[in-house]
Amino acid sequence: MPRLILIAAISLAVILFSTPPATAGGRIADNPHLLTGKIKECPDGSVEITSGSGTIKIPVIKHSPDHLYRFGELFEAQGDDKRAEKYYRKCLAADPDHHKAKVKLGYDEETEEEKKEEAKKNKDKQKLDKGDRKNDPDLDFSKYKDEAVQHYRTARADYRRAGKVAKNKNASVLDILDLMSKSASEYEKALKIEPNFHEARRELCIVCKVLGSRRTKVGANALKKGLKHAEKYIKSHKKDTEMMHLAAWFALRQNKISKAESLLKKALKVKPHDPALVQALCACYLSARMLPGAKYGVDKKKAEKAVKLIEGALKEHENHRALLLLLAKAQISADKLDEAKVSYEKILNGNPNDVDANCGLGRLLHLQAKPDEALTYLKKALAKDPNHHDAISYIILVYEGKKDYENEKIWIEKYLSVHPKGQNAKLYKSMLKKVEKKLKSKKK
Repeated sequence: MPRLILIAAISLAVILFSTPPATAGGRIADNPHLLTGKIKECPDGSVEITSGSGTIKIPVIKHSPDHLYRFGELFEAQGDDKRAEKYYRKCLAADPDHHKAKVKLGYDEETEEEKKEEAKKNKDKQKLDKGDRKNDPDLDFSKYKDEAVQHYRTARADYRRAGKVAKNKNASVLDILDLMSKSASEYEKALKIEPNFHEARRELCIVCKVLGSRRTKVGANALKKGLKHAEKYIKSHKKDTEMMHLAAWFALRQNKISKAESLLKKALKVKPHDPALVQALCACYLSARMLPGAKYGVDKKKAEKAVKLIEGALKEHENHRALLLLLAKAQISADKLDEAKVSYEKILNGNPNDVDANCGLGRLLHLQAKPDEALTYLKKALAKDPNHHDAISYIILVYEGKKDYENEKIWIEKYLSVHPKGQNAKLYKSMLKKVEKKLKSKKK
């Protein structure tokens, strides 16, 4: 009797493991009692299958890859993925080139990885969706491809992260710029997929402005990109004056004054006498440029245009401080010194301690060869702002004109102490040497 049972077990094993696998429609799939039976590993290395028809113990042939593979399939059919994987791996250990086992393991690992990746994406998407709805409830991404939207959201997340980092007093500027660069890169990826993704283009321009404010290679590239994308955006949004203003900023930073002027004129047609646009256009008019006779300075005709433009804006925005300051500056450039004085005095009537107005009036009086009066206003400006760059610079010029070398030296040293890397630092260092020589020769 035991002999008959052994023969039956061996016969069953032969049937099970000499036929194609379940996936190929083999015997395992055709025997429901095996698929639903209880399968367990025995301490002696064999496998025991218990079903309604009884218990069968099948020995595992460790050196047979196909044999091990069949057991893997058997456990997989019963839903025991861990043991199935174990036998597939044993199969590969016996035969590293076993294609079917590789496929099984590769499929299993890939599926698990895909599940994790998908879960992560869904979680990120939900988080970003929540953030987008909170910040921009009207955003509708249904018209864009999912991949582009994902890049857009990643870009936004990087931008927000940069903003949070910037709030930290101990934050590194490089860390902020790195996040901004990543954000710009993601926006560009979104635009490659969806060229008409206007929200992405607009926000990319804002990121480029941040990067472009740095005088580095990255900043220079950001200015070029910013101008290119801003102009593309304006083509489809012809009344967006903010973007026109930003495009002009990019152009002006690249010394493309004519382009900046053109953009701002278009913007002013949409919003006439807008103070911000007027100031920007006047900044273009008052920019130093090459003039006839190989001179470098402000074009007088452009300065006169600026005066007219500001005067027009002041009719609608009376006593606008920034416009009045700019008007005075334009009037000085247009050789209208008396009118400029009136503009400064108008500001000082409202606020006698206005630093910029006092400084500007001091400069004006210096130009009118009134050094003592000039010093009064310049020192008044410094009383409110002791380190005011322009006020100190003008005081140095006043003392230089008076040939008061001792005071000139004092103020040059003050400038270099508070602005060691200021725009005039190199000039004043050389001036200091000359002044010291003059003082030495004077003592002799």
